[in-house]
Amino acid sequence: MTTFNKNKAPKGWMFPFNKKEIKHLIEETNAIFDSVNFENTQKPSEFSNNVLWFWIGVLKSEKINDELHFSLELSSFKEEYILPWRGEIKEHVFPEIKKWVMSKIKLPVNAPEKPTRLYLKYEIKNGRCTSSCHEVD
Repeated sequence: MTTFNKNKAPKGWMFPFNKKEIKHLIEETNAIFDSVNFENTQKPSEFSNNVLWFWIGVLKSEKINDELHFSLELSSFKEEYILPWRGEIKEHVFPEIKKWVMSKIKLPVNAPEKPTRLYLKYEIKNGRCTSSCHEVD
Protein backbone atom coordinates (compact mmCIF):
# COMPACT_ATOMS: atom_id res chain seq x y z
CA MET A 1 0.00 0.00 0.00
CA THR A 2 1.34 3.39 -0.97
CA THR A 3 1.68 6.00 1.74
CA PHE A 4 1.14 9.62 0.77
CA ASN A 5 2.96 12.16 2.93
CA LYS A 6 1.94 15.66 2.05
CA ASN A 7 3.27 18.80 3.66
CA LYS A 8 1.14 21.75 2.78
CA ALA A 9 2.79 24.01 0.23
CA PRO A 10 3.24 27.62 1.36
CA LYS A 11 0.61 30.11 0.21
CA GLY A 12 1.09 30.88 -3.48
CA TRP A 13 2.99 27.63 -4.10
CA MET A 14 1.77 24.36 -5.59
CA PHE A 15 2.89 20.88 -6.56
CA PRO A 16 3.05 19.95 -10.26
CA PHE A 17 0.85 16.86 -9.71
CA ASN A 18 -1.87 16.10 -7.22
CA LYS A 19 -2.53 12.94 -5.21
CA LYS A 20 -5.31 11.77 -7.55
CA GLU A 21 -3.05 12.05 -10.62
CA ILE A 22 -0.27 10.13 -8.86
CA LYS A 23 -2.71 7.38 -7.78
CA HIS A 24 -3.84 7.02 -11.39
CA LEU A 25 -0.21 6.81 -12.56
CA ILE A 26 0.50 4.05 -10.02
CA GLU A 27 -2.57 2.10 -11.18
CA GLU A 28 -1.50 2.44 -14.83
CA THR A 29 2.00 1.11 -14.19
CA ASN A 30 0.84 -1.58 -11.74
CA ALA A 31 4.11 -1.01 -9.89
CA ILE A 32 4.79 -1.16 -6.17
CA PHE A 33 5.10 2.38 -4.85
CA ASP A 34 5.98 2.41 -1.16
CA SER A 35 5.68 6.15 -0.69
CA VAL A 36 4.91 9.44 -2.36
CA ASN A 37 6.20 12.51 -0.55
CA PHE A 38 5.04 16.04 -1.31
CA GLU A 39 7.50 18.05 0.69
CA ASN A 40 10.04 20.56 -0.58
CA THR A 41 9.88 23.98 -2.13
CA GLN A 42 12.21 24.82 -4.98
CA LYS A 43 13.14 27.76 -7.13
CA PRO A 44 13.70 27.48 -10.87
CA SER A 45 17.21 27.52 -12.27
CA GLU A 46 17.99 29.62 -15.30
CA PHE A 47 20.21 28.25 -18.08
CA SER A 48 20.10 31.40 -20.14
CA ASN A 49 17.81 34.33 -20.75
CA ASN A 50 15.27 32.11 -22.52
CA VAL A 51 15.37 28.81 -20.62
CA LEU A 52 14.12 28.00 -17.12
CA TRP A 53 14.39 24.47 -15.79
CA PHE A 54 12.57 23.04 -12.82
CA TRP A 55 13.72 20.08 -10.77
CA ILE A 56 10.33 18.88 -9.56
CA GLY A 57 11.30 15.65 -7.87
CA VAL A 58 12.96 12.29 -7.95
CA LEU A 59 11.65 8.79 -8.59
CA LYS A 60 13.69 6.08 -6.87
CA SER A 61 13.78 2.33 -7.35
CA GLU A 62 14.98 -0.29 -4.92
CA LYS A 63 15.05 -4.07 -5.19
CA ILE A 64 13.64 -5.77 -2.09
CA ASN A 65 13.45 -9.58 -2.10
CA ASP A 66 13.78 -9.67 -5.91
CA GLU A 67 10.87 -7.23 -6.25
CA LEU A 68 11.15 -3.63 -7.40
CA HIS A 69 9.78 -0.96 -5.10
CA PHE A 70 9.48 2.68 -6.07
CA SER A 71 9.22 5.93 -4.14
CA LEU A 72 8.48 9.41 -5.40
CA GLU A 73 9.41 12.78 -3.92
CA LEU A 74 7.87 15.96 -5.33
CA SER A 75 8.66 19.62 -4.76
CA SER A 76 6.43 22.65 -5.00
CA PHE A 77 7.01 25.87 -6.93
CA LYS A 78 5.40 29.25 -7.03
CA GLU A 79 2.05 29.01 -8.80
CA GLU A 80 3.29 31.29 -11.60
CA TYR A 81 5.76 28.56 -12.64
CA ILE A 82 3.19 25.73 -12.56
CA LEU A 83 -0.26 27.04 -13.52
CA PRO A 84 0.43 28.20 -17.10
CA TRP A 85 1.99 24.82 -17.99
CA ARG A 86 0.27 22.44 -15.55
CA GLY A 87 -1.32 20.29 -18.28
CA GLU A 88 1.84 20.27 -20.34
CA ILE A 89 4.01 19.29 -17.37
CA LYS A 90 1.86 16.21 -16.80
CA GLU A 91 1.69 15.50 -20.53
CA HIS A 92 5.48 15.50 -20.87
CA VAL A 93 6.74 14.18 -17.52
CA PHE A 94 4.22 11.36 -16.83
CA PRO A 95 5.21 9.40 -19.96
CA GLU A 96 8.85 9.63 -18.86
CA ILE A 97 7.90 8.24 -15.44
CA LYS A 98 5.82 5.42 -16.95
CA LYS A 99 8.53 4.51 -19.45
CA TRP A 100 11.21 4.39 -16.74
CA VAL A 101 9.10 2.34 -14.32
CA MET A 102 8.10 -0.12 -17.05
CA SER A 103 11.70 -0.50 -18.24
CA LYS A 104 12.74 -1.33 -14.67
CA ILE A 105 9.90 -3.83 -14.21
CA LYS A 106 10.81 -5.64 -17.47
CA LEU A 107 14.39 -6.25 -16.39
CA PRO A 108 15.31 -9.83 -15.41
CA VAL A 109 15.54 -10.54 -11.68
CA ASN A 110 19.35 -10.76 -11.80
CA ALA A 111 19.81 -7.52 -13.79
CA PRO A 112 21.89 -4.73 -12.24
CA GLU A 113 19.88 -2.23 -10.21
CA LYS A 114 21.57 0.91 -11.50
CA PRO A 115 20.53 3.53 -12.38
CA THR A 116 18.25 3.78 -9.37
CA ARG A 117 16.91 7.32 -9.75
CA LEU A 118 15.05 9.32 -12.32
CA TYR A 119 15.31 13.06 -11.78
CA LEU A 120 12.07 14.69 -12.82
CA LYS A 121 12.61 17.99 -14.57
CA TYR A 122 10.90 20.17 -17.09
CA GLU A 123 12.06 23.20 -19.01
CA ILE A 124 10.33 26.31 -20.22
CA LYS A 125 11.96 27.60 -23.36
CA ASN A 126 10.40 30.33 -25.48
CA GLY A 127 7.09 29.78 -23.68
CA ARG A 128 7.03 26.02 -24.38
CA CYS A 129 7.22 23.22 -21.84
CA THR A 130 9.38 20.13 -22.46
CA SER A 131 10.53 17.24 -20.30
CA SER A 132 14.18 16.99 -19.39
CA CYS A 133 14.11 13.96 -17.03
CA HIS A 134 17.33 11.99 -16.66
CA GLU A 135 18.66 8.92 -14.85
CA VAL A 136 21.18 9.02 -12.02
CA ASP A 137 22.98 6.22 -10.14
